[in-house]
Amino acid sequence: MVWIQTACRYHGYLAEAGRTVVAGKASRLQKRRYEQVRQIHELAIHSIRCGEKITDFVRKLEREKDTMEDATYFLTGCGNGTGLSGGQRPHLYEGEDGMIEADTALTIETGISVPDWGGIHLADGVLVQKQKTVDLVHLSWELPELF
Repeated sequence: MVWIQTACRYHGYLAEAGRTVVAGKASRLQKRRYEQVRQIHELAIHSIRCGEKITDFVRKLEREKDTMEDATYFLTGCGNGTGLSGGQRPHLYEGEDGMIEADTALTIETGISVPDWGGIHLADGVLVQKQKTVDLVHLSWELPELF
């Protein structure tokens, strides 16, 4: 498995994107674990809302992660602000104060890391607006297999 990450600008905002890809044909275990990460990732992107408390958003995802077969391997948190330069507040971790504000550019990042196995990671830039969340990346969430 290989992690590929890139970034671009969208109306001045940094939009990050990253995918784990499989070199060759994915095993059943790789597919199963990837599907768990994809489900959490999709939930995060489709459920983040302007005005939501960051801690409430993260707890919602943590509750869903806890239902997954590989729950103990999920990474904590689920992203950070990107704004104009990347890696800035808000940080999407439990305990982070504040609300998700309108016109906030974020990178939603989800993944698992399994000792002696490897990891799976997804990252997408989004722009949280007052009425909706815009996916700035538009990449497929299907597991890429490179032959």
